Amino acid sequence: MNNKRYGVDEFGIGLIWFAIILVGISYFVKSKFLSSFAVIIVVFEVYRTLSSNIIKRNRENYIFKAKFLNPVKAKLKKLKRSTFGDKNYKYIRCKNCGQELRVPKGKGKIRVKCPKCKQVQEIRS
Repeated sequence: MNNKRYGVDEFGIGLIWFAIILVGISYFVKSKFLSSFAVIIVVFEVYRTLSSNIIKRNRENYIFKAKFLNPVKAKLKKLKRSTFGDKNYKYIRCKNCGQELRVPKGKGKIRVKCPKCKQVQEIRS
C-alpha cells in the first residue's frame, strides 16, 4: 500500500490565505456565500494535501507559481526597489531601447553599454 501524501506547497498556502481573506470580507459584508466558498476552498486544500497523486499536485503548483506567484513577487521586488532604493546600485533606463540597467553608485561619471542594444551612454552614478 502506498502511503505517500503530497503535503503542503505554495499553491496550498495561497489557497489558505485566499480563504482567510474571504472569511474576513464575509464577516464585514455579512455574506454566507463568501464564508461557504471559503470553507469549500479549505476542504479542497485538505484534499490536495492528503492526495497521493503527486505528479498532478506538482503540476498545479508549478502553474500557480509561473502564472501568479512569480509575477507578483517580481512586481513587489520592483516596487520595493523603486520605493526604498538600493544602497549599492542605481537603476536607469537605456535611452535607445528602454532596458533597465543597474549601475554602481558613487563611481562618478561612467560609460555604460546596454546588453540588449549595445548602445554606449555616459551617465553620472
